[in-house]
Order: sequence, then structure tokens, then C-alpha cells
Amino acid sequence: MRFLLILLILPTLSVAEPRTVLPENVLSAITADWNNDGQKDRAILVDNPIEGVAELYIYTGEDRGFFEHSSTPEIAWSGSMWGQQPSLEINSDGDLLVKSTNHGMGRTRWFQTLTITYRNGAFVVARFNHSYYDSLDPNDNGECDINLLSGRGLTLRGEETPRDIILPARVIPASEWNTDIFPEECF
Repeated sequence: MRFLLILLILPTLSVAEPRTVLPENVLSAITADWNNDGQKDRAILVDNPIEGVAELYIYTGEDRGFFEHSSTPEIAWSGSMWGQQPSLEINSDGDLLVKSTNHGMGRTRWFQTLTITYRNGAFVVARFNHSYYDSLDPNDNGECDINLLSGRGLTLRGEETPRDIILPARVIPASEWNTDIFPEECF
């Protein structure tokens, strides 16, 4: 009898509640075939105004529709004003770009891009790029660009010569990224 009860309960434990994305919270959406299976996949960037962050949902396409493959509750910072809204793009290699920025308010303006690629059955953050400038001091600016998969990158600060960075290569699933991850070697 216990075995029968366990069998009856198990299916309900493994079924996840489908997430509802409200149209008014969608910041950006983009469609491509990232896993090269001939079916369109979709990424949706959703504003979470309570948290001040954007969430990323990636759905893979199958014959019967789209199925959630990956979700990231804090992929990017999201402000409430113009010049503070994140967006999605696709680069020339077909990778997904998650762009966030603060160029609409304050003295320090910054831009950040995460490159997300599909590798070995998972969506991973392949590249981190962050640049900034002070709108009142033209000499206070910088950029950091790191290929996380190879561990190689560079930083540039003001008028200095770009400096090479060599880090341990890392594979960070997109679902594990959050707004607190900022390679300390950048600045």
C-alpha cells in the first residue's frame, strides 16, 4: 500500500508549475536556433520591477511548441528610467547577447554585455564585457572584456595601455549568473 501511495505522489512532485510571463513585463524577445536542431528557440527578457533586475527565460523549440530550457532570475540590472533598460541581441556568430546599461542618469555611465552560447546541451555565459565613463571627467573611463571559456581577456583604464588578463577558464551556466557576478580582475 505504501508503494502505491509513493507512485501516486511522485508524478505530482516532478511536474513544475508553468511560468506566466505578462506581456507588459517583456523588455525584449528574440528568436534563433541556438542548439542547431532546425527548430526556432526563443529568449525572453522580463522586467522584475520589485527586484530591479531582469529575468531571462530561454525556450527551446520542438515539434510540439516551445519548452523552457533555462531561466535566470537575475541576468541583468534593470532601472526604471530611460537609458536603464536591458535588451537582447544576436551577435554575428549567432550567440545571444544580454545588454544592460546606465547611460541615462548620473555621472558614471556604464554598459555591460553578456554573451550566452549553447555548449554541450546547456546555455552558458561565454563572454563578459563591461565599459564605463565619467560624463564630467573624460579621463575616467575603462573597459574589461573577458572570454570566460578561455580565461583570456583585457582591461583598459583611461589612457593606459590595455592590460592582458589570464584567468582560469570557467563554464558558468546562464541559469547560475546573477547581477553580483563581476570578475574582480576587471577593475
